[in-house]
Amino acid sequence: MDAETSHQLAWKYLQAGETKLALEHALRAHELSRGNLDYLNTLGVAYGEAGQLDLAEATFRKALKRKPGFINALVNLAKSLEKQERLDEARPLYERALTIAPAFPRLATNLARIYSQRGETGRAKSLLERSAKNVDPQDLAMGLALYEADAGETERALARLRAAVADHPDWKLARSSLAHLLLSTAHWREGWTEYVRRRNLFEPRPTELPEPLAAASRPCFTGGARVSPSSASASSTRWCGRARFCAKSATAMIRPDSIARYGPPICPRCSQPKKRRPRGR
Repeated sequence: MDAETSHQLAWKYLQAGETKLALEHALRAHELSRGNLDYLNTLGVAYGEAGQLDLAEATFRKALKRKPGFINALVNLAKSLEKQERLDEARPLYERALTIAPAFPRLATNLARIYSQRGETGRAKSLLERSAKNVDPQDLAMGLALYEADAGETERALARLRAAVADHPDWKLARSSLAHLLLSTAHWREGWTEYVRRRNLFEPRPTELPEPLAAASRPCFTGGARVSPSSASASSTRWCGRARFCAKSATAMIRPDSIARYGPPICPRCSQPKKRRPRGR
């Protein structure tokens, strides 16, 4: 296997979360081509993802010694130092990288986070506003809302989060942040409403009964206890038994709006609805 193939496999394993295999292929690529700085940078990333931050730091410094303006190694070294909570060392590296490549992905966001962690909230907000054209719109909205909330500008932060949720209804992080900020500022009704909507994004409601099955639905009494999910075709949990059908208990197993929309449930084991047999026969 040549160096380039090993390098590509290393990145594929990194993206898949297979850090051990990624490190093996990154080491192989570097050994086959020790002069390639991209391979050396990938090796540092693999060390970092494997939790070996000291080796990652040494690898990035080695790459920067060969090429001081190597932006990938510079940013990765700053990230490695940030993970080690060495913020005073990470900040000048981020600032230097921002000077070299202002449009580098998430660079302004990372530096703003450093400022915020050091208590310089105003500086973090100012940096994001200046770098707005180079920052992902979602990162910009979340970052500015966070720093506005930290600075006590809760109404501006709420307005920003409401706009973000209106533009992206399925954005879980924005909806969760909005719900927490509303509840923390005593907007109880709206806060709980957003919390429920956020919960529905993380926990989707059960699949409703299909229209064609519901159209011909009638209670069935063809003997049988609880229907398992693996054998159910129209529903996962319904009760039916010979002359012992309980509409009340079956109703409790499905959502009320499903009943209003689709009618009563049917037994998934039956191809044709059957009537209840009269008593004494």
